[in-house]
Amino acid sequence: MSSNLIFCTKINLLKMNQLDLRKQVVLDLKKTIGLDGQKATVVLVLDKSGSMQTRYQNGFVQRLLDRVLPIGLGFDDDQSVDLIVFHHEAFMHTPITRATIGNIVADVVKSYQWGATNYAPPINLLMDVVVGKQVKTGGVLGMGGTMKRPNTPQQNPVYVIYVTDGQNDDKSATEESLRECSQYPIFFQFVGIGNERFTFLQKLDDLPGRVRDNADFFQANDLDSISDDELYSRMMTEFPEFVRQCKTAGLIR
Repeated sequence: MSSNLIFCTKINLLKMNQLDLRKQVVLDLKKTIGLDGQKATVVLVLDKSGSMQTRYQNGFVQRLLDRVLPIGLGFDDDQSVDLIVFHHEAFMHTPITRATIGNIVADVVKSYQWGATNYAPPINLLMDVVVGKQVKTGGVLGMGGTMKRPNTPQQNPVYVIYVTDGQNDDKSATEESLRECSQYPIFFQFVGIGNERFTFLQKLDDLPGRVRDNADFFQANDLDSISDDELYSRMMTEFPEFVRQCKTAGLIR
């Protein structure tokens, strides 16, 4: 076996060990916050706007994936994190697993162009995938009627880690989408990275007119400086109460 292969094998083993240690932090936290045994579909919504180029190139996005995957390992039945990539549009990408985590960044960079920043497309895509696309109900001969989504109970809640480094260009559309999404068991943990003020994400945290509070926000100027315990605790501040409300409302089984 060559020295390079041995070195790479050791690096991979260290990374797997780190993932397992972080998974245990998540499992311990679930007990503390009253979610022991609770399953969830974990989704990462990842910004691919032009301002993110440096963060992909300097390894930040890969380090972010290394921090996010343990949440999927601790919550998700299939031990993965679903991935939505967005700029002014949104795309469902290959899930993040132990097998794919090392290739995700390269795949994302080559698969999608750099673009502007719109927040609503990934929210709408999630509702299409989780709840179902809107269909017209009522009306006569194709006239009139209203557009509605199916509203059947889900097996588990959806926990969305929504990461962006910039303000968006579609504020009204985002507010409308988040309000619609509040009918369903989909929770958004918005994470602002970098030095942007993120005034709009702060507004979404307390957005009026929603059926239930389906969003939280915190800014992490440098995720590398936050311990695993602190990061995961901050990411789970409001999710437990959201899960309880969804169970009371019969939205999850």
